[in-house]
Amino acid sequence: MTKAMIIVNPSSGAEESENYTEQLKEQLKAVASEFVIKKTKKSGDAKEFAEEAALNDYEAVFVLGGDGTVSEAVNGLMLHESKLPLGIIPLGTVNNVARAVGIPMNPEKAIDSLEQLTVQQIDVGKLNDRFFISSTSVGPIPESVQEVDVDMKTKFGVFAYLIEGIKALKNDETYTFELDIDGEKWTAEYSLLLIAMSNFVGGVG
Repeated sequence: MTKAMIIVNPSSGAEESENYTEQLKEQLKAVASEFVIKKTKKSGDAKEFAEEAALNDYEAVFVLGGDGTVSEAVNGLMLHESKLPLGIIPLGTVNNVARAVGIPMNPEKAIDSLEQLTVQQIDVGKLNDRFFISSTSVGPIPESVQEVDVDMKTKFGVFAYLIEGIKALKNDETYTFELDIDGEKWTAEYSLLLIAMSNFVGGVG
């Protein structure tokens, strides 16, 4: 590996992302000669950065952030059918993807584990024009969870999602889902649709 991109979400990791970025660079110096650091400032940045990596001479992408940042990076790579290895240093609240592939939840241990670089192949799902590697869901509960702000996550951790999810349980609205799965089509009424790509959902396996 000669050139790697490191995508950092500064709002993740209790604002320690800067230190973890430096630790990651030190760990990878033995296998990479050039690093490009990209810091997200708004939604969509990680996707844009990953696209840049896919279209240029990068050999790997590393994400320091949570599931949202990882998801964006995956979408940026998959949009161009890129097969660049994606490394994850979990700094988020839940870190479903990292849990599913066996990455340590402690960021420092996750970085240390890169001393023995291994690549795993995982399934990638696609719903309309969006790719996902953990899970995707539709309904009042996931919609409310998306509205959890950074301050709440910092203060309550994973319980911030639980709080908003419980509030959404009062909404008994149902949706009509028309699904086409492997050529088999069916229609049903549900208040929640969840499609999981791993044995971890909401940080629980």
